Amino acid sequence: MDIIILERNVNYSIKLMKDICRLFKDYRVINILDNEYDFNEYIKGNFFDVVIMEEYFMDKCPEIFKYNVYIVCLMEKAIKNKKFIGVNKDSKRILYDNLAKIITKTSPTNKNVREIIRKELEFLGYNFSLRGTKYIEDAINLIYLKNCDCNLEREVYSQLSKTYIKTAHNLKVNIQNSTNAMINVYGYDNVLEYLGIDSNYGVGTKAIICAILNKVKNTYTS
Repeated sequence: MDIIILERNVNYSIKLMKDICRLFKDYRVINILDNEYDFNEYIKGNFFDVVIMEEYFMDKCPEIFKYNVYIVCLMEKAIKNKKFIGVNKDSKRILYDNLAKIITKTSPTNKNVREIIRKELEFLGYNFSLRGTKYIEDAINLIYLKNCDCNLEREVYSQLSKTYIKTAHNLKVNIQNSTNAMINVYGYDNVLEYLGIDSNYGVGTKAIICAILNKVKNTYTS
């Protein structure tokens, strides 16, 4: 599981990262940030499972609460909240106990979600040697992570373009080419059956993305 740390005291974050790496083989700290500007920009195009953030940033980073991730807030006085796990900043033991609990929970990790997405793409017959297949995998993962609608132009292509340093148009074309190649091999009838529709109307990248996304959500809500 991938962790981001958002804390003004970088030395504290480094010590925290070392402790986490020493105590938990299932966690990996992928970034340490010390301001809301870099943090808000970073979360737009990257994948992660847990955010450990200083209480100071709670009101400065409201977008994070829309994501399907665990949020651990380091507070002067811990409080209970449905949106985040509040822990006393001076009690690292309580923090580590909560991180241990997160690992044992059945909620999906980024790795779990990606495995489901890949299996569905493989089932449909997507060719993973094509760049567009990697892009569509990341697109579905990003939509799930951000808990947003399947608005490819506004929510997905624009953000993935920053990750891959490609234009949104280039991403779109590559994804469509991978989808077309899959349909040519897998066949329209099989795609229609997968989507649960009885006509060619609606067969396209967005319909397939939404269908796979629903399978991921159903896996963790059933």
